[in-house]
Amino acid sequence: MHDGQLSVKDPCSLESRLFSMLSYGVSKIQDATTNIYDIAWSLFALRYLGENDRHLSEMIQDALSIIEGKSSEELAGYLYDFRRAVGVALSIYILGKEKLGLSETKLGEICKNLVENSEKSEIGELIGATFLLLKCLNCKNFEEKVKKLLQKVIESGIREPEYHLIDLLYVTFFVAILNNETYIEEIIRKISKNELLLDYIMNEPEALALFLYSVSKVAYLKDDQLAEWSKEKREEVARSLKDILRSIYMDFFDLYWQSNVIKGDNMKMRLKVEDIDSHYPRPDLVSKILISLYEAGYIYPFTLSKKEADVYRQIKAEVKEYRRVRRYELLLLFVLSSLFLIMLPVLWNIIIIMKLNLVNFLWTYYHVYSFIIPLIVTLFISIWRNGYVPIHELVKIIESIINFIRNKSG
Repeated sequence: MHDGQLSVKDPCSLESRLFSMLSYGVSKIQDATTNIYDIAWSLFALRYLGENDRHLSEMIQDALSIIEGKSSEELAGYLYDFRRAVGVALSIYILGKEKLGLSETKLGEICKNLVENSEKSEIGELIGATFLLLKCLNCKNFEEKVKKLLQKVIESGIREPEYHLIDLLYVTFFVAILNNETYIEEIIRKISKNELLLDYIMNEPEALALFLYSVSKVAYLKDDQLAEWSKEKREEVARSLKDILRSIYMDFFDLYWQSNVIKGDNMKMRLKVEDIDSHYPRPDLVSKILISLYEAGYIYPFTLSKKEADVYRQIKAEVKEYRRVRRYELLLLFVLSSLFLIMLPVLWNIIIIMKLNLVNFLWTYYHVYSFIIPLIVTLFISIWRNGYVPIHELVKIIESIINFIRNKSG
């Protein structure tokens, strides 16, 4: 969706249907100030999927432009509604304080109100969005208060899921957005041991979407038992979510698509706007579903082959500053490191027993070290940058070794 337009190859694909649902839902919004929640979630989803919408960005900028001029009392009143508060937090997180033209004083007031409202309401979505914003702004003076609230919601959600499950899932979702491994692993581990929680989750689309995002994150964190469990649940939850989408929304979407998109002499069907509105899901819910299905790997920007998908994951990992090291280089590093550690006591004893003068020793063999050290640096830089040693680098290294041996022989 670039500047309000979506170009898709397959109009019947899951992602194109969801995008169209989102577009329709957003198009019905008239007052951006009142509906900042839906707009912010919609733009959040598009940005997360690598898309953009200038119109939504401008709507958010217009809606938040009035905040700078509000008094402390007016701002507190505006943010009292938790949905507006979440919308404001997400908007600042997505667009940034500079683009929205908010002063440090006003940002401080916003954070203060969000934290106070979180303490009073204990609503998981508000607490999670507040935590997200505080981390984004590096606002440490409120963090401890919000961390206590996070822990309280986690405990309440596990203990009384019939009352606090959705709050727990929202907290899990937002800490997963932040890649906070400590929190997300703690929560998912507790959920994995509670069958009652899982039963509640499997019966509601919003809960499924939030949970799907979280287990998808844990599935990639590390290769252990919890990650394996998360992979299994990811597939199960994704299937359930897609089934619910088909049963509730997709059939009706087909009618909307035929009556409003397909143009032709034989297509005379028209649906009443009231019928469409009554059946369409909320824009925020569609946004959460899009984000979770994308993170789980069920929605891609393009149809990819296995090889292309692997390249895509590598690029995504590179953006997050991860490195995928080839087994050969990893084994080489492991062997060399192990040999060094094994030989370290032996070398130390040799130095002590023989009372070697290290300065004279290094000076005597400086020509050897002048070759070895650059070689090590070259290997390190190559693996650090690429995750492997490219062929042309290996050729250079081999040539250097051959030249060194020739010079020594000569």
